[in-house]
Amino acid sequence: MSAAEAVFRSLGARIRDVRFPSHERLVSQWIAMCAVETAIAHRETYPAKKDDYGPELAGLIEEGRALGGLDLTDILHERLKFNGALAAMFEEIDALLIPTMPMRLPSVADLASFGDDPNVLLRLLRFTAPFDFSGTPTITLPSGFDSDGLPLSMQLAGPVLSEGQLSRMAHAFQTQTNWHTHRP
Repeated sequence: MSAAEAVFRSLGARIRDVRFPSHERLVSQWIAMCAVETAIAHRETYPAKKDDYGPELAGLIEEGRALGGLDLTDILHERLKFNGALAAMFEEIDALLIPTMPMRLPSVADLASFGDDPNVLLRLLRFTAPFDFSGTPTITLPSGFDSDGLPLSMQLAGPVLSEGQLSRMAHAFQTQTNWHTHRP
């Protein structure tokens, strides 16, 4: 991240630390909300065409269909609280520069070794799920390679309806770097 910060500083960005809103509970609720949204997206074809679905997607849809109204309301309430705190934070800054993952990009072998442990998934998603959950625009950019040659990435996140600004920032970043031209 320090190399990406240096690039943004050279472009004129003022970078400072911010206090990010509490999001641990939100991240733990992400899978349930994703399940509900998946069930909604597939309600015209599921369960009528259940045999056309793989077991993982069918399981996610079933989880979403089974979530009770009180649990869904609790998740939506948590989302509203987080969105309000996020909007207040963005009143003071233009964008966030944050990692996409708490570790290097997992290889296929790494992913297979994680198994079905939802805690591993939640740790991997802790920097992306809050934005997915809140509907906050983000853009992910390559930011280098680790010692094994695997790609590193970072993301820019901005306030609601800032997609144009984030795209301009990402474009400026990529005009100053060449990480996006390399293949792992």
